[in-house]
Amino acid sequence: MRHLGLLIALLLAAVEARGATVLVVQQAGVEAYAEAVEGLAHLFGSKMQVWAGVAGEATRASLARTVQREAPRLVVAVGRWAAVMVRDGDLHVPALYAMVLDPAIDHLDSAPFVGGITLAPSQHDRLGALHRVAPAVHRVAAVVAAGQGEVWARARLAGDTAGMEVVILPFTVAALPKVCDAVVAAGAKAVWLPVEGGLLSPAAFDYLRRCSVDHHLPLLVPTASWVERGALLAVYSDYFESGLLAGEMAHRWLVGGQVAFGPPARAALAVNRTVAAALGLPLSPEVAREALVVVDEGNDE
Repeated sequence: MRHLGLLIALLLAAVEARGATVLVVQQAGVEAYAEAVEGLAHLFGSKMQVWAGVAGEATRASLARTVQREAPRLVVAVGRWAAVMVRDGDLHVPALYAMVLDPAIDHLDSAPFVGGITLAPSQHDRLGALHRVAPAVHRVAAVVAAGQGEVWARARLAGDTAGMEVVILPFTVAALPKVCDAVVAAGAKAVWLPVEGGLLSPAAFDYLRRCSVDHHLPLLVPTASWVERGALLAVYSDYFESGLLAGEMAHRWLVGGQVAFGPPARAALAVNRTVAAALGLPLSPEVAREALVVVDEGNDE
């Protein structure tokens, strides 16, 4: 984890600090959120206060007391749990959110929120990366949870703008053993397991990884760790980078600038060179330079 000492110092200083410009709210004990907080601290330093909580009856009251004591100009909620806490806390302070997977589900597009960035890069960015790594692929199957097909109709538009046709395959967990047959029957030349599709689990990944190997299909996933385990590529939000982006957005708002609701402005790419070679897809120098993580026979570069 980057700059762990800095984060610990911030948390220890929380008892003593007063009058922070920005109050960051996070769920305690989640490493990904802690990395994002480090990104925020990189920009705000001593002007930032961190409040970390866990579920419990006294949690909301503790947050309210902290807000009253610190009187921050802005609250930044990191993660869904923190965003819901801020939404329901009646804190009377403007807020931003970061690292929230699907803000629409939790109605985070209105007061107290003035802006925010989601955890997932845009669909266009993800499919565009697949096109750069596997330029011959023009038809991709997006495997999502049953009942998500209507929601995922918008993926067709994203696919069109990335030069791809997206076939949406809704599945229940129980039906996952048949997912590869459906992918092949759909004539897909690549498979996509999206972070917001509702089927993000090791079991779903394992079925699709086997399908990728058996049928020589590129597999697009939302996390670099699954690229290390055999997927071709991932397009994702780096956690520290997410914190930096949230900090930049907070700074713009504090100086009177415009902020918005949307996906991260930047996305990280991970690719597996060994898998690419097995699929007959040698990585171009441009892709290798673009990738934050390149996996080669189990080793990260």
